[in-house]
Amino acid sequence: IVDRFRTAVMDARLCDLYARYQDREDMLVDSLAELYTSIIGNNLGKLLEAINIEKIVVDKINAFDAAQLEGMIFGIMKRELKAIVYLGALLGFLMGFVNLLLLIGIAASCAVWLFALIALCCHVCPVTIVCFVLATLILIFYGLILWCEWAKSKKAKGGEKANPKADEESPATATDNRDQETDAIPAAAPVVGTSGENDIVSMDDADEEDEEGGVVVDAKGNYFNIRYSKSFLAKLIQSPDETKGYYGELKNEVLSYKKTKSRVSWSYDSVNAGRAPVVKFGIRGKTLCVYFALNADDYADSKYKVEKVESKKYEAVPCMYRIKNERRLGYAKDLIAAVAAQLGLTKGIVGTEDYYLPYESTEALIGKGLIKELKLAATTTQIERAKAEGTIKVVAHVEASEVNALISDEVAAAAIQVADTKSVHTGKKGIINVDTLSLHFADGDTVTIEKLKAMKLIPAKYGQVKLLARGRLDKKLYIELQDYSIDAVKMVLLTGGTVKRV
Repeated sequence: IVDRFRTAVMDARLCDLYARYQDREDMLVDSLAELYTSIIGNNLGKLLEAINIEKIVVDKINAFDAAQLEGMIFGIMKRELKAIVYLGALLGFLMGFVNLLLLIGIAASCAVWLFALIALCCHVCPVTIVCFVLATLILIFYGLILWCEWAKSKKAKGGEKANPKADEESPATATDNRDQETDAIPAAAPVVGTSGENDIVSMDDADEEDEEGGVVVDAKGNYFNIRYSKSFLAKLIQSPDETKGYYGELKNEVLSYKKTKSRVSWSYDSVNAGRAPVVKFGIRGKTLCVYFALNADDYADSKYKVEKVESKKYEAVPCMYRIKNERRLGYAKDLIAAVAAQLGLTKGIVGTEDYYLPYESTEALIGKGLIKELKLAATTTQIERAKAEGTIKVVAHVEASEVNALISDEVAAAAIQVADTKSVHTGKKGIINVDTLSLHFADGDTVTIEKLKAMKLIPAKYGQVKLLARGRLDKKLYIELQDYSIDAVKMVLLTGGTVKRV
C-alpha cells in the first residue's frame, strides 16, 4: 500500500490538493491522542509511540496531499486509517491482557513461595527445598521485570524535569536555520522534475532579497513589519514565463553532461558532477541568475558580461551571469561548456524535460512552506508611512517560534494574573499545547481545566495542567490554568488574551 502511494506521488506533478487537505494531519493526530486517553489509557499510547503509527499515517496523508487523485486514493486512505485505529485498539487491549497476566503470575508466585516457606519450616525434605528454590527464582524474575519498569519510568520523569520545555517548539530550532542543510523542504512541495536526476533537499542559506509584506497590528495594538523569505521554487513559480523557459532550457543543457546531478535547496538549484560544483541557478527579482564554477576575472574584457560574487555561499561558483534575453541564453550555454571542459565532462543528448511550474499566490505558497513569513518589530517610520498609505493590516495570529523577538520574559511574567483565592489541587499534573487550544476553542473563549476535561482534551485524572507553547495561535483566549511556560504566556498575550494562574 505504501508503494502504491509512493508511485502516485512520483507520477504527480501538481500539489493543488494541498490547501484543501493540509489540516488533516493535525486533526488525525489529535484524534489518535484522544483515543489513547479515552479508550485504553497509557498502554496504547506507549505502544503506538513505539511503532511510530502517527508517522506512518502522516506520511500517507502527505502522499495523498501531493498526489492529484480524487476518488480512488481517498477511498483507500479512509479504509486504511480505519484499519489503523482498529489495530491500535486491539493491540492496546492485548497489552492490558499481558499486564493482567503479569499481575496474576506475581500473585501466584508469591503464594507458592509462601506455602513452600511454611512447608520448609515445618518439614525439611527435597521436595519442599525444590519448590522453595523454584518459587524464589520466579519471584526474582518478576522482581527484575518490575525494577526495569520502575527504572525506566524514573528516567523518563527525570528527563522531563531536566528539560521542562521538551514539548515546546524551541525558537532556536523552529526558526529558519540558514547556515545548514538539515531542514527539509516540506514534503508537499511540488517536485521539479522526476527524471531521477533531481532531488529536493534541505534548506540552506536564504537569499538576501526578502520581500516587504507591509505593516500589521495585532489585537493588543503592537505593530510588526512583515517580510517574506521566498525559496527558489517560490521565486520560480512567481517568475515570468520567459524566465521559466530560460531556466528549463539551461537545466536540460547542463544535465546533458554525464555524471551531473541537480538538487533544489531553499535558495537555489545546484548542479554538481560528483562533488565538483558545475552551476547554481538562482532568481533575483524576476531575473534568472546562473552561477558558474569559473573565474570571473578571466572574462573581464569579453562578450560575457559576468559579475564576480563575493558571498561565501557562492564561493565555489563565484562567476554570475544574468539571463535577460535569448543572446545571453546562448552565451550561458557556452559558459556551461567551459565548466564541463574544465571538469572533463562528456556531453550526451540534451533532454526535453519540462520544468514549467504554474503561477501560485503568495498565500498558497506560504501554506505549502515555500515562503516564510517573518514578523519583525516595526519602526516608527514604517508605522507612520503605512498609516499614511492606509496599508496597515490587522493580524490576530502568532507563531511559537517568533514570540521571543516580540515580547520579553519580564513583560510576560508581569502580565500573569493570580486568582484571588488559592485553590487546592489534587491529582496528576498534565500538559497541553497552545495550538491544541487554538484548534478546539473559539475566539473569546475562557479555558479552564474543567472545560478541557469535558472536551476530553486531557484525562479526567488530571488535577493540574501546564500550558506549553507550540505551533500557531490565531484567536483571543482567556486562560485560567495552574501553570504556564513563559513562551505560552507570550503567545496568549500577543493575540490579545489573558493568563491567570488558579
